Amino acid sequence: MTKPAQPTGPLAPQARLIGIDAARGFAILGVLIANIITFGLPYHQFADAAFFSEGADRMAVQSVRFLVEGKFYALLSLLFGLGFGMVRLRTRQQERPFYGPTFRRLAWLLLAGLLHFLLLSEIDVLASYALLAMVLVPLFAGRRPATVLIAACLFLPLLVAAYLVIWRLADPADPIVAGRSGEAISTAFTQFQEQHHRIYTGDYSHLFSHRLQKMAVSVLGSFFAAILFVLPPFLLGLYLGLKGFFNNPEIHAGPLRRLFRVSLAVGLLFSWVDMSLRASSQVMLFSPNTLIWMVSFFIGCPAMGLAYLSGVVRLAHNSQAFWLKPLAAVGRLSLSNYVLQSLIASLLFHGYGLGLYDRMGPATSLLLVPVIFAINVAFSLAWTRRYKFGPLEGLWRRLSYGS
Repeated sequence: MTKPAQPTGPLAPQARLIGIDAARGFAILGVLIANIITFGLPYHQFADAAFFSEGADRMAVQSVRFLVEGKFYALLSLLFGLGFGMVRLRTRQQERPFYGPTFRRLAWLLLAGLLHFLLLSEIDVLASYALLAMVLVPLFAGRRPATVLIAACLFLPLLVAAYLVIWRLADPADPIVAGRSGEAISTAFTQFQEQHHRIYTGDYSHLFSHRLQKMAVSVLGSFFAAILFVLPPFLLGLYLGLKGFFNNPEIHAGPLRRLFRVSLAVGLLFSWVDMSLRASSQVMLFSPNTLIWMVSFFIGCPAMGLAYLSGVVRLAHNSQAFWLKPLAAVGRLSLSNYVLQSLIASLLFHGYGLGLYDRMGPATSLLLVPVIFAINVAFSLAWTRRYKFGPLEGLWRRLSYGS
């Protein structure tokens, strides 16, 4: 007898893993820390070691580079791939459809990303993650887990090489690429800052028009950046999902502990090299230091993301995890909370709100993180007491699965 078709959707709340939800909540916190500085400043200021070279701002920038920048997007990528792997494993065991529902889900996520970019913030990962998954899921979700792991490892050196080629071929007039200093960099930064100050301190219609004009180029650029930075951790997460590694953390307690220790040690080492080289401006010129920095960044970020994932899951399942419940609630509503953070930050920094753009340094901006994340936690706890799914998660589910 043929089995009746069942909807292929996300796990019901009672079947969810608190460790994975808590890791998603932790990722949302890390993304907020990384994004809050970029919301308030031209990114070139944060990227260049000549800015914020002393005091609290320097300490803030160095801390973010060491523990946050790139690491939490790697964690998000791991969780994104992990989710697809877990769903693929579950649908295969239950003989349920996978690719059709998955592509509907990704199509709606792509639309959500485009709307998020256009209405709230150019700092968007939803559209690029959706596009990348549309390519990677059909290529790898049906493969053996070992094949996926090998692909993740092989892509890493290829992507480092590709990034170096792109760097080398970039516009030599760019003072960052050309390694210029002094007056050239100061002039370029001043022009960049003045342009962005006019855009982000203007009214909403001006900002909307600016985003509409640059949306296609920005989204495609983010997609290609995702290929460079997201692809290996996404495939690694897909591998772990297909293996069912996090389905029963108690059974894998030993391997999980070893995974945490090794990934943390590797991540801290390479992240320290990355931070040190950028702090000393040794990667401004195309040189051997550039290669060392890129290798450190491409290895350090996924390793730290894996350490964060395995560490949070261990805490959730090896102790009385009541204090992780707020984090897990944020993780259950990760899409809604991501968009909520963008809404709050846009009202704080843009001209149609409080207009704090370019008026706060990194250290001061980071003081906003506990306030905004407290709003995330309060909203998530209140919502999950009454509803099974978050507002955007529920809408996404209905559009994707009709239930």
